[in-house]
Formats: sequence, structure tokens, C-alpha cells
Amino acid sequence: AVDLRAVAERVVGRLTKLAADADVEVHLKAEPVTVQGNETLLKQMIYNLVENAIRYNREGGHVLVEVCEEDVRAARGESASASSA
Repeated sequence: AVDLRAVAERVVGRLTKLAADADVEVHLKAEPVTVQGNETLLKQMIYNLVENAIRYNREGGHVLVEVCEEDVRAARGESASASSA
């Protein structure tokens, strides 16, 4: 299991200098979320997304990194309630 909030916190911390040099503010809004996956690949994915958001932003811009849990069933269009037939 991977603590996604901790991964995002580390990534944002590593990109602080890049953001400051680009005059871009990075904000992290994170809930405790644990996912199954490869921590290295998840870190790389988040890093790439945040780095691109900083690099391709405008001077004085903002980046919001948000980690939150959603109901996967609802995201897939499935019923969130269980019913018996």
C-alpha cells in the first residue's frame, strides 16, 4: 500500500525551488489516501504532472495539487449501493 498524501508532499517539496524560480505558487490540499500500486511509479507520475504544471504555467501563476479519495464505483458509472436480487 502507498500513502499517496506522503508521496505528494515529498514531490511538492522537491519542486519548491523550480516553482520559486518560475514565480509559480504550488499548493497542496491532501487527505490521507492509501492506494495499491508501485510507489516509485506513482511518485514519478505525480512529479511529472506537477513539474509540467509549473514549467508550462505563467509567471505569477498557481498550481493546486489535490489528493482526495473518491468512490471508484461512482467514477465508473456503477451503482454505489448494493442491492440483492
